[in-house]
Amino acid sequence: MSAVQTPLQAVHPLGLVGLPYQPGRFTCAHLAVLAQARLFGRQVATQLPSRHPVGVQAEREVLLRWRDELAEPVLPPAEPADGDVALFVQGWEQDEGWHIGTLLLGAYGEQWVLHTHAGAGHSVVERLADLRRRGLRLEGWYRWRQGDVV
Repeated sequence: MSAVQTPLQAVHPLGLVGLPYQPGRFTCAHLAVLAQARLFGRQVATQLPSRHPVGVQAEREVLLRWRDELAEPVLPPAEPADGDVALFVQGWEQDEGWHIGTLLLGAYGEQWVLHTHAGAGHSVVERLADLRRRGLRLEGWYRWRQGDVV
């Protein structure tokens, strides 16, 4: 019988947990692209600049452009799968900030999210339920379009 790895055990050796958050240089968007490559062998076909605009409005624009250009929503009855991305709104107003994370399915289908943010100061893996309790509202699950992953 083999042991079941938790998402933290599976991801940490790949160096994706504990990476420092750097405004404009290494944000949730950068981590989402890196996670696709390292964890799922997918190269997202986007030019993510080494430095992108900083601030709530600028980050919102980047994430919404990606959502519209590169991803398809995962709509019921479909269920999100390992490697799909979650788009979150911080707080209850759309202008309070947007955030992206990568879904990691744990034992028994528990949903974990790999993400990074200024509050943590580095990349972390957290239960989806814990993110909701902290005020992140799930806007939707998304899957990279096949033509946008090389």
